[in-house]
Amino acid sequence: VQSRWGSIGIDYSLLQQHVDMGMVLINKHSEFSQDIVQMVQEHHAYLDGSGYSTILGGKPVSDSGILLGLTDYVDELLAVGNAGGSFPVALGIRRVYQEAQKGKFPTRFVEAMIRVLGVYPVGTVVQLSTGEDAVVVKQNPEMSVRPHVKIFRTSTGEILKNPEVRNLGTHSELKYEVRITKVLDSVDPSINLREIFS
Repeated sequence: VQSRWGSIGIDYSLLQQHVDMGMVLINKHSEFSQDIVQMVQEHHAYLDGSGYSTILGGKPVSDSGILLGLTDYVDELLAVGNAGGSFPVALGIRRVYQEAQKGKFPTRFVEAMIRVLGVYPVGTVVQLSTGEDAVVVKQNPEMSVRPHVKIFRTSTGEILKNPEVRNLGTHSELKYEVRITKVLDSVDPSINLREIFS
């Protein structure tokens, strides 16, 4: 994240001060509970000791601080218009999972997030092993890598007038298993998500 902000000329050390400045403001208002104060104080401290925080050792102590930090981290990765450009959602989720494997976040928190969002969240544009292009329209809670998709382009590039919905979690009439092979750029001008979802 540091290099992403530096790439647009923002001094990372100034950015790090927002936690301290936030704490000054929060401490001026007695209506905030101690839990809220602790969350704000911890939201840039990670389990592996990385990040930045006003707390000793930089490691969060509360689940709520960890959860806010995870949410902030995901938002930073996925935000359109952020310092280094946004990650496609599926790749951002993969990155967060990898960070959890390295100890930055509790794996159980990241796995819970994936159960809610899916590996390929609704709206993710993907290419299937059949060569067809599709958009994820619904999750399969028991099989997060096999969502329901709406196929909008054939393997030959033909745009379908009536996109077909397929549940990748069930056996189809095809003789082989259809799976997602690639995440596509949803900004592609040939992909009209509004039309696909209507």
